[in-house]
Amino acid sequence: MKARLVGRDFLTLMDFSREEIEYFLETSSELKRAHSMRVPHEYL
Repeated sequence: MKARLVGRDFLTLMDFSREEIEYFLETSSELKRAHSMRVPHEYL
């Protein structure tokens, strides 16, 4: 799932659906893994 997050603020968990929160967690896990392996990525 590609979440549509442009223009949205993360103020509370209630602002997002379960699927969007799962997307956040999956993406953060992938970024952490890439960072630990020193793999360049387009985010941050």
